[in-house]
Amino acid sequence: MTFNSKFTMTVRKIFKKYGKTVFIIFIVWLIIFLFNMYLRNRPKKLEANKTYNPDNPVIDYGGSVPNSQKQSVNETLDTYLNYCKNKDYDNAFNMLTNDCKAYLYNNDINEFKKYASNVFEKFNNYSYVQNYSNQDKVYIYEVTILSNDILSTGTTGGYEKYQEKITIIEEDGVKKIANQGYITHEKLSREAEDDFMRVKVKCKDMSYSRVSYTLEVKNKTDKTIVIADYNAGKEVTLNIEGEYQLATNLAIQESIIKPGETKELEYIFDKFYDSKREDTQINFNYVRIIPDFDFELTLEQQKEQAYKIYSFNINL
Repeated sequence: MTFNSKFTMTVRKIFKKYGKTVFIIFIVWLIIFLFNMYLRNRPKKLEANKTYNPDNPVIDYGGSVPNSQKQSVNETLDTYLNYCKNKDYDNAFNMLTNDCKAYLYNNDINEFKKYASNVFEKFNNYSYVQNYSNQDKVYIYEVTILSNDILSTGTTGGYEKYQEKITIIEEDGVKKIANQGYITHEKLSREAEDDFMRVKVKCKDMSYSRVSYTLEVKNKTDKTIVIADYNAGKEVTLNIEGEYQLATNLAIQESIIKPGETKELEYIFDKFYDSKREDTQINFNYVRIIPDFDFELTLEQQKEQAYKIYSFNINL
């Protein structure tokens, strides 16, 4: 008997003896296979995303708004926005912090009304709020206000929108608003002096994405001191633990002090409020002491005529 014949007879014997069992196993496998194919190809049921929470911050490391504060924080924000949308600008202005009134609006309600009417005449529908960052009981929300166009189009596509960061801060036991990204004011008492000038750092104003320092500079000489005239590079910088930020307003901040003059200067730097890095110094990197200063002098001419050129640092 050949090998093929032996193999064929063996297979027949196995099927004769175990055929029913093999058939049952095959049917079970086929059922399982077809069921898995059905599950794999079945259309998935779409479910609404329920992860949105207006009180969960975009910037995670600041932590969420505490449960004990959520209601009062949201009520404060809603009340302020409703005052603005309803053109009740007097009550809206009264909800602002004292620092915000002074820094942004010079304590003048008419300046606030110009801002509010400009924004809420056009953008006054469907306000959306999202907690952005929280730090030291300062709650920052990003507010999105859609324009009137959404009412006529009935869609959210192609509409105009206005966004700003609004901060809720407790002042004298009452929750108040700081708008347009502004946050807080801090009085300072820092001073540095040499033979040529005396510099006092009077205060610091913090917005979400920038910080400004107000300085009082006294020229102690009979010569002109040029701190910055937008001719040299990096004339005024802020040292943030080894990271140096250039003052962003040097083009409009004349930092030239006449002989014997005392002048107040404000320097603005890019820095996020929730940054963990501390400001350590303000740097005057290219101070020029010039006997006969003229505004027409080029930088090269200033170098030639300068009595002294040096750097001056104020510790914060």
